[in-house]
Amino acid sequence: MEQSIVDLLLLGAIIVQLFYVLAFSFFFSKKAHITFLLFAISSLLYAVLLVYPGLTEYLRNHGFKISSIIKNVFVFLGNGFFYLFVLFHLDSRNWRRQFERVIRISAYILILTGLILFLFVVIDQLSIQLIRFCYAVYFLNILIQIYLIINLILRQDIHAKIFAVGFLLMFVIIKASMVTKMDFFREDVVKIKVNVMLGINIQLLFFTFSLLYKFWSDDKEKRLLQFQQEQDLLMQRLEISNDLHDNLGSTLSSLNIYSGIAIENIEKNPMLAKFNLVKITKVTQKVMHQINDVVWSISPKETNVSLLSTRLKDSFVDVFDLSQIKCIYSVDEETESMITGILARKNMLLIAKEAINNAVKYSQADLLHFTIKKQDENIILSIEDNGVGIGEVDFTKGKGLSSMKLRCEKLDGFFSVTNIIPKGTLVECIFPLTSIRV
Repeated sequence: MEQSIVDLLLLGAIIVQLFYVLAFSFFFSKKAHITFLLFAISSLLYAVLLVYPGLTEYLRNHGFKISSIIKNVFVFLGNGFFYLFVLFHLDSRNWRRQFERVIRISAYILILTGLILFLFVVIDQLSIQLIRFCYAVYFLNILIQIYLIINLILRQDIHAKIFAVGFLLMFVIIKASMVTKMDFFREDVVKIKVNVMLGINIQLLFFTFSLLYKFWSDDKEKRLLQFQQEQDLLMQRLEISNDLHDNLGSTLSSLNIYSGIAIENIEKNPMLAKFNLVKITKVTQKVMHQINDVVWSISPKETNVSLLSTRLKDSFVDVFDLSQIKCIYSVDEETESMITGILARKNMLLIAKEAINNAVKYSQADLLHFTIKKQDENIILSIEDNGVGIGEVDFTKGKGLSSMKLRCEKLDGFFSVTNIIPKGTLVECIFPLTSIRV
């Protein structure tokens, strides 16, 4: 009677823990979810067969040719699926290739061993060679378990450390009970069950703690990221508002002066009035372009706003026609679509417009080549012409080059201007992907 109560309590404990942890499985990735479910089911079946050894006898009496060794099938399957779960669930960015290869191969060997053992148990064709092979795999697995525990503990991830501590405690409790009670196995079968169930429950308890820590850590990281994104967006808005204030403020002052002069001279000096009205027209067009550039740069992706190259084509189509310059656009649209940050869109557009304007005005070129491409973890934007070249590059002269360099550096980019042999100029900006997406 006492043993039946112990068996029932042990089985209830493991089932409650398994279903408790299964509730967390919906937060895993698809692969991790599947491997965890298979691991949990294997562990549950092993627990049932361990607590109720008479179950196999009952099944044999009802026509099922099942040996008591079948519980070992679920030991192999459970360990194999557990290893795969570790690889799929924990952050793999810091995995060493050797570690991942060892654990993955071990998992497949254990699962294959479990399936082979299951097949021979079902057809009742066990042999001494198969049993020896299973023992060899089992004892080799002990070394793999130690290897896994050490690697998880040495990781910087606290979630993995908690995970490893629970696995270590289970390993020590179960292995120690098997070793110390081996000579008295038949007399102390209840104690063996208690130790095995205790080890499994401790492991599941630590696993639950590791998941809770992971959820808390991920939520904290998510909130910090959201706060940082809000701060970045605020800074971007402040910078754009300052640009609008500075540019539009000075431009509107100029318009006010030109219009005042035009009004004063509209009768006594019509030519001067006309000259100032032409200036007003040009300044107004410039303001319209500036406003359109700002609106374009802050437009959300959902509005199907045009890409950077399309914006440039629209801006310079008349300029290229009048100057008889041909412009070739070599743009990887998939790469260009990665330019989603407000400041990135604005600064990259203004860099490209400044470089093209300089080429049109000073290069005496008849061919421009605009390029956007991805190289490793960077995006490269370049404007190349076949003109007379730029000569000695001096960022202290004029505002154009220094302005482009400053805008590039705001995006953590590298800016360069070089003379091309035999002739021409290359303006190139290299931006890290992390800077042009925020």
